[in-house]
Amino acid sequence: MQKDSITINVQIDSQTFRRFARFDTYLLRRRWVSPAVFAVILSVFSCVAFLMRARAEQAGLIGWLLLIIALGLPAAYFLHYELQLGAQVRRLNIKKPRPAYFVTLSDAGVRVVNNMAKEAPLSFSWDQVHAAHRRSDAVYLYHTESRAFILPARDASVSLATLWDTCAAHLPADKLHA
Repeated sequence: MQKDSITINVQIDSQTFRRFARFDTYLLRRRWVSPAVFAVILSVFSCVAFLMRARAEQAGLIGWLLLIIALGLPAAYFLHYELQLGAQVRRLNIKKPRPAYFVTLSDAGVRVVNNMAKEAPLSFSWDQVHAAHRRSDAVYLYHTESRAFILPARDASVSLATLWDTCAAHLPADKLHA
């Protein structure tokens, strides 16, 4: 280990993985927007149907059906996502903390050694980092838009603030998201 480097022996568990997956899916990629817009639109049509009950015989029934669909389909979407996360946790066997990868951050760049799969070590410069996101318990370091490394504060050899300061020292402000 170099003197000016930070090492993180990342242990992935179910809670860490789920927290990251929800962040990536719902906050970063904003996949909650479409189901929410769908629910709002159908709820508005449901309200219109309820207002038309005096003029149309089946308007109340149509209103209830639209409301059930407006709430039921987004609920099914989110439930399906949670079930997929559970299946992925079982497939990766991470119900309990499991060594995932070993990350070294230095002035030269980032080096990642994967413990879960037989891969050659990955090294890349800070210029090749897509973005860094600071959360309350970890930093998510995105090498590309679709590939991220979870850097939990509990596994780092330094505090979360120091870990974030290291990223901030090497990345431009537009790549930092606190």
